[in-house]
Amino acid sequence: MAFNLGTSRSTSVFLILILLLSLALRLYKLDAYGLFFDEKSTVLISQGISLEGANQQDVFGKTYFTSQEFWKPKPLQDYFDAHIRGDIGNSPAYYLFLHGWTRLFGLSDFSIRLPSVLFSVMTVWLLFVFTVNTSKALVWLW
Repeated sequence: MAFNLGTSRSTSVFLILILLLSLALRLYKLDAYGLFFDEKSTVLISQGISLEGANQQDVFGKTYFTSQEFWKPKPLQDYFDAHIRGDIGNSPAYYLFLHGWTRLFGLSDFSIRLPSVLFSVMTVWLLFVFTVNTSKALVWLW
């Protein structure tokens, strides 16, 4: 067996390689396709915009509007309203996190998808830790 669970250095190197591979696979062509409906809905809700435009009447009532008018800062009530009306299934904490994230990194397809990539790589790390700890416990049972 090339990988020894008892060797801390080899475990660390293996873990780093797995995490780098999982990160590379997730980042490859991350923004090759536009946002899908659920991603667009999540972005709109995180910015305090109701999916059907209920809190955008001042914008949609015009013949034309600018992006600054559409993305203008919203009052706190609009965020609550957007979350209540949106039936996407994310938690309010994720919308709050994504709102701050887009303030820092912008609204590009890549930056909107990057938090999901980072969380999924952390999931790979947690799965690795669980597997190593479980396999060590199984060795004790034998």
